[in-house]
Amino acid sequence: MRIKLFFMFLFFLLSKCNDGFCQTVYLLNAPPDWTVERFALPPVFAPGLPIKGIEDIRFSPGWSKKKGDGYWTYCYLWTLESNEPLTQADIETCLKYYYTGLVKSNLKDAKIDSTHTIPVTVNLHSIPNVAAGKKAFEGELHMLDYMTQTPITLNFKIHQRGNYIFFEASPLPYSNKIWAVMDSALKEVR
Repeated sequence: MRIKLFFMFLFFLLSKCNDGFCQTVYLLNAPPDWTVERFALPPVFAPGLPIKGIEDIRFSPGWSKKKGDGYWTYCYLWTLESNEPLTQADIETCLKYYYTGLVKSNLKDAKIDSTHTIPVTVNLHSIPNVAAGKKAFEGELHMLDYMTQTPITLNFKIHQRGNYIFFEASPLPYSNKIWAVMDSALKEVR
């Protein structure tokens, strides 16, 4: 009987079900000194985001310090309720909703007039020769940096496998060593 209860408890720990949505347990390690944040999708700041699931974020040290090497550098994993893969256009739309809401919410919290914002634009392209069952994209997102109230361009790498979508974002060029750090976080997603 104890063994049966142990395995029932273990199963409970390895999966969470809520309203028919079972979230598979995954491991997304944070690189040393990176901070972690998790919340439900759609987030409070972007209720129109047309997806449901969980977001798990890893912020680089100093991601909010303009003079730092890690400014606006972070990665995040979306675990979606739906197993339907998103298209490139779907991901671009989701990023527009997400970052438009993020900018407006932070400007409002800082009591800054949001009429000075610029439209969020996203340009992605598919990365060829990706393993079967996976998709990958690279591209740029242009938006207002709500911390400095100046335009910023974030470079993106996006990897999709089933209902998992892993995003890497930074204003730094792809040649910067920070991308290898974020790539290593992707390799550890299990």
